[in-house]
Amino acid sequence: RALALVALLGASTLTHAQTAAAPAVSAADWKYKTQRLKAAEVDALLAQPDKLLVLDLRRPDELIKYGSFPVYLNIQNSELEKYLAYLPRDRVILTVSNHAQRAGRAGDILTEK
Repeated sequence: RALALVALLGASTLTHAQTAAAPAVSAADWKYKTQRLKAAEVDALLAQPDKLLVLDLRRPDELIKYGSFPVYLNIQNSELEKYLAYLPRDRVILTVSNHAQRAGRAGDILTEK
């Protein structure tokens, strides 16, 4: 499976993307306020690591199977609200998941809190 990526800037939501190998989520199926990023938009965020936090929402077995970014913070969706206070508000937060819906849900939680 490919990664699903969602980016958030402070309290405003940017967009979400997933690579072509992942099951596509149609615009009609996308029920989140968080929008999808295109690959070029993700690359632009990754080019500014001092302004970015990569938040990987995947389970440990998924991290082992698929790998992750060189530097990331791993918090699973079930524990996201518990650790909200520890997430920086001065960086773009790029949420990463194998499932677009999981990434979208996390994006909305981060935007609302």
